[in-house]
Amino acid sequence: KGCGLENRTRHCSMRSRARVRLTLVAVCALCCLVIVSVGRNGGRVGKPRPVPLEDGFRNLFVHVTTPHLPTTEPVGTDVTLSDDISIRGNYQQKRIDEFCRRHNWQDRFGKTPEDPEELEQLHRHLLFSDRHETIYCFVEKTGCSNLKRLMFVASGVLSQKTAQWDWVDNSVMERSIGRGSFLRKNLTTADRTRRLEQYFKFASVRSPLERLVSGYRNKMASPLRFYNKKTAKFDELKEQILSTYRPLDFRNWLSSGRKGNITVTFSDFVQYVVDTDNAKLNPHFKPVIDTCHPCRVRYQYYLSFKNYGSDARAVIRRMGAEESFFHDKPLHSEGDRTVDLLDSYYNQLSIRLKRELFFDFRDELDFYYSLYPEERHSHMTLLGVSEAIM
Repeated sequence: KGCGLENRTRHCSMRSRARVRLTLVAVCALCCLVIVSVGRNGGRVGKPRPVPLEDGFRNLFVHVTTPHLPTTEPVGTDVTLSDDISIRGNYQQKRIDEFCRRHNWQDRFGKTPEDPEELEQLHRHLLFSDRHETIYCFVEKTGCSNLKRLMFVASGVLSQKTAQWDWVDNSVMERSIGRGSFLRKNLTTADRTRRLEQYFKFASVRSPLERLVSGYRNKMASPLRFYNKKTAKFDELKEQILSTYRPLDFRNWLSSGRKGNITVTFSDFVQYVVDTDNAKLNPHFKPVIDTCHPCRVRYQYYLSFKNYGSDARAVIRRMGAEESFFHDKPLHSEGDRTVDLLDSYYNQLSIRLKRELFFDFRDELDFYYSLYPEERHSHMTLLGVSEAIM
């Protein structure tokens, strides 16, 4: 009171500097508390946060960080490269259990599909050998022809001499599936349950995007010509796709008396896959999760197509089966390696179709990346999808 303007200004300035000093002291104290807290927590500041998806799309890949290896392994050990199939299998089981929990499918374990057609398809793909107490879920386009013959010999359905042929007639294979799978008529529900609970179970997997191209090249890429009994099933599918997605071209081809060639393009094929319920797709294109149901059946091992020879040999040794006739490379390959041609095929797809495929196969991709997270980046690049939305 009674001070001049100069004195009041000096007094206010001193109070401002005091506030600044108090703020700095408080910030320093807070930093010290955080450092102490982090040190006590082993350097971890909570769990990694999920990466949000744009436009409300569901989060496929829950954490950004690389999955931790099992705690039983020494630091720096990559269990995915271990020669011990049980170590790799334990790692895979943990990753698939996490996948099932992410999708709230853990309550399906031990329960068979309720849909009769879906149940029949699962039983068809489960081959078993009582002698070796082994069950194999075969998936088309994952190198399964070799392994099916191995299981047929192990179960006594095929002779070893027949299995040594480079080529076995499809009718023989179909009869063998009927006799060597869970479709066998004399099996009761109790018989199947006991085997699922007690036997060593494995399945074969392959990159979903690579497998889709392989299925197209093998079954759909050849031109549609006159009726051929051997290819009738896939010729009918080609006609269905062409009549749906390129009706004018298809009608012109029919009106010409089927002269010339007309071909289902990869873009036509992918549009058909996207528009069709995954469970209703042909087994050559159907996702593994809709074929082997990994959240219903707990497989001890997933055999990788990219490590086909070594993985298959490891499984054979685990079974104790005969391997002298086994081929280290898959039968019926398409010539050029499919993995080297992926860019040329996926570059044919529009941005819209790539996005549709990504969201249609999101669960299958998540399943595969649970086993092989290192392949996620290359797949997202193929589909033109930013990893920021994963």
